[in-house]
Amino acid sequence: MTIKTKTQSKKGAAKAPVRKGPSPKIGEWMPWALGTVVIVALAVGVWWGIKQQYKEDTPGKFEPVLASVGKPDAPAVIDVYEDFMCPACAEFEGAYGEQIAKAVEDGKLRVQYHMLNFLNRNSASGDYSSRAAGAALAVFQKAPDKFLAFHTKMFSADTQPREGSESDLSNDQLAKIAESVGAGAAAADIRSGADVKAAAGSAQAAIKQLQSLTKSVSTPTVLKDNKPLNWQRDDQWLQKIVGGPALTQTPAQTSTPAQTPAPKPAG
Repeated sequence: MTIKTKTQSKKGAAKAPVRKGPSPKIGEWMPWALGTVVIVALAVGVWWGIKQQYKEDTPGKFEPVLASVGKPDAPAVIDVYEDFMCPACAEFEGAYGEQIAKAVEDGKLRVQYHMLNFLNRNSASGDYSSRAAGAALAVFQKAPDKFLAFHTKMFSADTQPREGSESDLSNDQLAKIAESVGAGAAAADIRSGADVKAAAGSAQAAIKQLQSLTKSVSTPTVLKDNKPLNWQRDDQWLQKIVGGPALTQTPAQTSTPAQTPAPKPAG
């Protein structure tokens, strides 16, 4: 009797046949492949969109000054930080806007306006501050001599929307305001929103600048030589800067304007 060794048993064992499944047809794998391509394309599209949005909204691309009015060689320069949705800014303009305009006209003062947009969140449309700033930028670019008139009108009681109200102003309404002050040349750009993105970028740059200079962000804020002016408690602050007779009475206003703080960043 022949005894097979363990090795011999392995060699002599028949190999089990390997069954191959049918090859997938084009119609079977095509949907899966196309689905993968679509997912990858969408992922790339989302990544590119986020990258472009971040690139476009980067404050470094924009100047923090939306508009500068007055002679370049004016002896005094102030920086005014406002938000077109800010009620305290409206009170500030009601109290000092006329004096500021007169000092600019007399060549004694240059004002650099920084229009912020952190109160977008309090507007019915969700972007009123940015659109209003875009309208102001359009006026400054197309009819610079009408900027102060437009700026004043935007803060008037019959124009400025209330925070938290159910409506604000459309682009068409903003364009009509520009036309009413003689800045009709800017109307088309205002209606199309041509300058909103630039104004929003300028607003973000201004917020960053104000935070760096004062360690806080609130409106209205007035700076001279990068230092805050205490305009809330000193109604002669402008006369001290540009000279001229002191006021005999406090400018008319309903109350002492209180600054509106920007929300703290999340996290």
